[in-house]
Amino acid sequence: MSNKNKNKQVVGKVISDNKENVETQQENHKEKFEINFKNKKFIASMPFVVALIIYISIWVFEPGEPVLDPWNAAIRLVDSSQKVNDINLKKDLLNKGGNELRYLALKHPYHARVRFYLGYYFFITQNWDSSMIELKEAARLDSGSTINSIWPNAHDLITKVAINKSIIYLNNGKLQEAKNTLLDAYQYYPSNPLLNKYLGNLYFNLGDYDGAFRYLSISVQGEPNDADVINMLGVLYKMKGDLNNAKAYFQKALQINPNHPQAKVNLGNIN
Repeated sequence: MSNKNKNKQVVGKVISDNKENVETQQENHKEKFEINFKNKKFIASMPFVVALIIYISIWVFEPGEPVLDPWNAAIRLVDSSQKVNDINLKKDLLNKGGNELRYLALKHPYHARVRFYLGYYFFITQNWDSSMIELKEAARLDSGSTINSIWPNAHDLITKVAINKSIIYLNNGKLQEAKNTLLDAYQYYPSNPLLNKYLGNLYFNLGDYDGAFRYLSISVQGEPNDADVINMLGVLYKMKGDLNNAKAYFQKALQINPNHPQAKVNLGNIN
């Protein structure tokens, strides 16, 4: 046999051996996949995998959407954590979003929206002090901005953080600390109805009825259908001896909420 023919046989054998090896590897790979698919741990992880695929399909690969800035992508993770029921997935999304926002705040310390988003993350996790720090800094950086401003969202969130902090103080009988916390936030959103409502009630409990009347009057301008505030204003009018206005306010509170218990009693005491 010539060398040429021998070489052909050798090459042919190598090709045949390689083909058999490839087929064997494919069979082994197939067997491993089937074993993994039947694995109980793999099956147990399927709900998380499915939820993650749904999340990616909704937020990441939406047709026609532009690529998100990293801070917008991070805040979507935080928002998504509030929309899922799976505890592990909720925690995972929240941690990933929070860690990314922390990193971005270090990388872009003068970016108002990044600081606002980090403050929102701390708000979600009920870390009131850290939330307040970030939100105040965001408001400072955003001051005077007319393009893509974070007003009034950041400022509204500042008031909500302050209210949550004040509730903790109130539950511990620390009325003055609660008052100082609310007043500190007041400069950021002085027309906020909810903040003025809490301040009005707090001043009432402190015995400062003029202060209570001032803040409750501002609150009702922004939220004219708040029966609680209207009833409180009626009480203050009654304390001033202005029974006509007191009666009118109690009646108005009952028009908004016919079952308002305090307004019913207060009106009955005048009639």
